Amino acid sequence: MTTAATRRTAGATAPAGPAAPRRRPRHEHDQHRYQHQHRYQHRNDQHRYDRHDQLDEYVDQYVYEEAR
Repeated sequence: MTTAATRRTAGATAPAGPAAPRRRPRHEHDQHRYQHQHRYQHRNDQHRYDRHDQLDEYVDQYVYEEAR
């Protein structure tokens, strides 16, 4: 009868079960973040510009109402 302890000492090099998740190196992490934010940058800009136009219209309407 072999237990887990004796099987470990019997020279099994790889542990049983799934390997631990590898921690991403720092430069890979930065590259990943840059790619992700660069993918969505145009969409963020578009949202910002749309919001800017909405505020401009609101201010123009307010100035028009006050000038009457």
